[in-house]
Amino acid sequence: MQDKKALIEVKHLTKNFGALQVLNDINETIYEGDIDVIIGPSGGGKSTFLRCLNVLEDPTSGQIVFLGNDLTDLKIDINVCRRNIGMVFQQFNLFENLTVLDNIMLAPIIVEKSRHKVIISNNKKASLYSVDAYIKHNINIIKNALFDKILFEKEKIEANTIKLEKLNDSVSIINKKINNTSNETEKNMLDKKLEMINGKIKNLEEIINASKESISTYTSSMDSNPKIDEINQIAKSNEFKALINSNLEKLKQKNEEIIKYNNLVIEKNKLIIEKNKPLLDKIEIEWAKTKTEIE
Repeated sequence: MQDKKALIEVKHLTKNFGALQVLNDINETIYEGDIDVIIGPSGGGKSTFLRCLNVLEDPTSGQIVFLGNDLTDLKIDINVCRRNIGMVFQQFNLFENLTVLDNIMLAPIIVEKSRHKVIISNNKKASLYSVDAYIKHNINIIKNALFDKILFEKEKIEANTIKLEKLNDSVSIINKKINNTSNETEKNMLDKKLEMINGKIKNLEEIINASKESISTYTSSMDSNPKIDEINQIAKSNEFKALINSNLEKLKQKNEEIIKYNNLVIEKNKLIIEKNKPLLDKIEIEWAKTKTEIE
């Protein structure tokens, strides 16, 4: 393991949904070239753990270090980091209007365009580097990250509120059935079902309350945040000029690396497509048959 590069380092990862603790002090290192498998029962936290790895779920505590960047740090542009993380969801959600090859190529094409946008963005940052621009740029990163988190929590509240309303409707229906039956066996069965639904309601209420607490925390962090104070101190320090020059050089090198990488990817993809075209042609035929059968 010592000869391999650590791609992902998970340190003391914990994730709570209200009072429900799904992940408790998880530590794991995933090395370059390794294949790691997560197994466990349904509801054991496998999907939550995977979603935490690229911060689709916000960890309650702990660190997730990907290629040297701590993804739990609000100063990190998570969308830039995600460009180097691939994820296949349980629902593949292929586009039926696209061929198999087009579905496969879609993400790399979008990423290619995104890399071009990064170059433009880097050049814009370089042209704006100054004390004020540095402060404004970094504070905006923090605030935008917090704003995204607030929107995400609001969406969770909305989705869980809809689920809660449906469960409350079910409770009303079951209570009516209990009042209208004199069969003790049926009443016992309905009582057990009611107890199970009430447990789900309690769990959803805890998750909704946890989201509301998170929104309150993120909102207060918009104006009062130790990271913002840290940015102001850096900008006023004697080392700022050296830091800016270093950043400008890094942006220049990053642009050159992106251009070089893009050219390599284009050539590599051409070879992959050419090599796999016979197999893809067969898959296209099977895909067409399956689509026809579904229709």
